[in-house]
Amino acid sequence: MNAAATAPARERRTGGHSGHSSTILLVAGLVAAVALFLPGLAGSAGSVDYMQKVGLGAAYLIAAVGLNLLWGCAGQLSLGQAGFFAIGGYGTAIGVQNGLPWFLAVVVAVLVAAVVGALLAIASLRLEGPFVAIVTLIFTLLVVTVLNQAPAFGRASGYPSTVAQGTSSVRPPELFGLHLDRPFLPGVTGWAVLAAAVLAVLAVVLYRNLAGSQFGRAMDSVRHGDLVAAHLGVDVFRTKVQTFMIAAGFGAVGGAVYLMVFGHLQPESFLLVLSIDLLVMVMVGGSRTVLGPVVGVLFLLFLESDSTTGWIVDLQNSWISDKWFIGSTGISGLVLILVVKFLPGGIVGTAQKWWRQTARHRPAPPVAGDTDHTIGARVLDPQVLVVENASITFGGLKAVSDVDLTVEAGTVHALVGPNGAGKTTLLNLVSGVYPVDTGTIRINGGQVQDARPDKVKALGVTRTFQVPHLFVDRTVLENVMAGVRAPGAAGLWRIAANSPRAVRDSAQARERAIWALGYLDMLADAERLAGDLSYGRQRMVEIARAIAGRPALLILDEPAAGLNHHEEAELVQVLQRLTADGLGVLLVEHHMDLVTRTAAVITCMDQGRVLFRGDPAAFLADEQVREAYLGAVTAGATPTEELR
Repeated sequence: MNAAATAPARERRTGGHSGHSSTILLVAGLVAAVALFLPGLAGSAGSVDYMQKVGLGAAYLIAAVGLNLLWGCAGQLSLGQAGFFAIGGYGTAIGVQNGLPWFLAVVVAVLVAAVVGALLAIASLRLEGPFVAIVTLIFTLLVVTVLNQAPAFGRASGYPSTVAQGTSSVRPPELFGLHLDRPFLPGVTGWAVLAAAVLAVLAVVLYRNLAGSQFGRAMDSVRHGDLVAAHLGVDVFRTKVQTFMIAAGFGAVGGAVYLMVFGHLQPESFLLVLSIDLLVMVMVGGSRTVLGPVVGVLFLLFLESDSTTGWIVDLQNSWISDKWFIGSTGISGLVLILVVKFLPGGIVGTAQKWWRQTARHRPAPPVAGDTDHTIGARVLDPQVLVVENASITFGGLKAVSDVDLTVEAGTVHALVGPNGAGKTTLLNLVSGVYPVDTGTIRINGGQVQDARPDKVKALGVTRTFQVPHLFVDRTVLENVMAGVRAPGAAGLWRIAANSPRAVRDSAQARERAIWALGYLDMLADAERLAGDLSYGRQRMVEIARAIAGRPALLILDEPAAGLNHHEEAELVQVLQRLTADGLGVLLVEHHMDLVTRTAAVITCMDQGRVLFRGDPAAFLADEQVREAYLGAVTAGATPTEELR
């Protein structure tokens, strides 16, 4: 066992957030908010423009944080954030104008945006990448059209308007008797800006809490593919809908903050270009980072400032043309292209990557873990898997036909056969990817007919794939933590507030992940990026992620593919140890030497049917097996030589 696995060590916090760190971020953010507000405290004439920019930046930051969750964490590229921004602004304004208290008006607007977000999520559930962007693009264009055409929203006059509502500005909110005045006139302290800055800080803290939680790891899993996420126990549908709703809520709060600062709304403030600007903020600052949207907002405000715009115009007049010039939108697009090309992680993401690479050359304290206990498999039935007469047909082709198979706890059951024999299809039936047409499947004492992969995972089944499906841009420890689903985990409200229950869930997931890495002698790799590991070590990380969830049945799909002899020998030792600890293993493998050394029972399939079932000795001696695997039997060769 590696010394790092057993020696006492100071723990390094990776893969989760403690309550103290969130408190530190909150306090630091509030100090920064007050510092930004102080120059406008006196309400001097020169501070009005500055305070308006701070308020605008706060509103944009809140919306950008929501987009960072939806796109950065969950991988759902959205151009709909401007639409949610508009719903928040107009919804709040209409509510206040109709007599609702400010807080209640904001709540109603956020709820409306969340419902619309859920509908968009359902509409785009089976779409990926640019197709999700197209759906959300249409949504934003529809919102802008309604704002420009519907009289209730003031059309081009904006909302509220003097003609229709008798005023051109929504009354400012009050907080404990204090009017949150807007930064419009010299001599007036723009308290609304301070409130906006505080809300922006809270948004960043909420993002950090969500992204660093079990829910954040679920979003990260969805970003890497629905199939992988489902096999990690993630309810993909629920996670996507919840993420869309949260992002929509952030966007709506951003719109309400915009209204709080400026008091009046114009349709041209919510055009598609706003969605693009918010996307630029996230990308330039660094998606999936806590401070990325903050840096992105500061960058865009700097880019659109009068001094910067004037400098760019002068530069273009001198070096390009004095007949035309690229506006701030064009500059934003150019910057986005340069960032994608040279800083794909954004400013913050690239800085973090540089720091991580620099830190590799420094001695780091190891992650401490207890490796003295066994796996603790959740075995409720000695027969962890029972397949009876299972069949499935694709387009008239019977891929699996009347297959029976049983896996006992504490044994390896190998499933072998030529390519196209139906092995992977059978694994997909067992793990819930496909429902069986006929027959029954029982796992750990429970039926799995028509069960989704996440429900099968809850019964105690974990799986690896023919090619490792790891989050290459995450640490090894974070990858393994993704395989731990805490039963009865804290709800989203508790996670967002970083409640003791949420902190405890993350701590337990981290402890279990550390245990799994220690079990496989991989603690030294815990804080390395998974993408930096060799192929063989990536295989082991996937197995660690699988056993971290305390399964009763582990399904391994060709785990020895691409391994060298040393890594294959290590895999044999791992399988022997897992079964000794009571875990049932269903192994699909073409390396017959590994199969015969580890399997208690071997089932051979050919053309969707069971050709043979028995122990390794009988398997090696069976001529039907040898012919199905090798074609004609080679004269003079021993069974073991033929099957290697």
